[in-house]
Amino acid sequence: MRCYVLIVFLLLVGRTSLAQQVIQQPVVATTAVNTTVSVPDRGSAHLGGVSSAESGRAQYGPLRSGTNTGISRQATSMTTHVYIHDLQAMDEALLNSGHSESNTSIRSINSKLVRSKEREQPVDPVASSADKAAKFEQLARKADEAGKHGVAKLHWQVAAKYGSKLAETRLAELSRGSTLQTSAR
Repeated sequence: MRCYVLIVFLLLVGRTSLAQQVIQQPVVATTAVNTTVSVPDRGSAHLGGVSSAESGRAQYGPLRSGTNTGISRQATSMTTHVYIHDLQAMDEALLNSGHSESNTSIRSINSKLVRSKEREQPVDPVASSADKAAKFEQLARKADEAGKHGVAKLHWQVAAKYGSKLAETRLAELSRGSTLQTSAR
């Protein structure tokens, strides 16, 4: 008999503990800002923020002798950080590095980029197509000399886009060479 009473007691205690479980759902909020800011390379700007606070107090028990107090504070801020990736300068740094691609670390490339940016003259925003074509022809030759034929082909394509006849001829040669290689297989 005692065994049955003990089992019933345990079942009742187990049910009350199950009834007291609380599952909290996440609270999702969205904060947005619609603005335009000018931020220099490697700079940052604070766009704004929102903060809120709330508190509550509840009394309970005989003669309201017990007290619960809850306080909640929340703050959200928005900041933008800018880092401009100059892919052409990164490509030049890789071509001029003298290391194989597998041994070149990103940090060393970035430090070379920073040093080259410090030495670099301001770029003429209205450079002629011929000047741009000549620059990409030079990059393509460097890539070919370094044995990076895929990179060279990309530079030849850009030079051709700017009207380089030499680049068009070189691309035609490369195209014929790849056709001969595929037909030989």
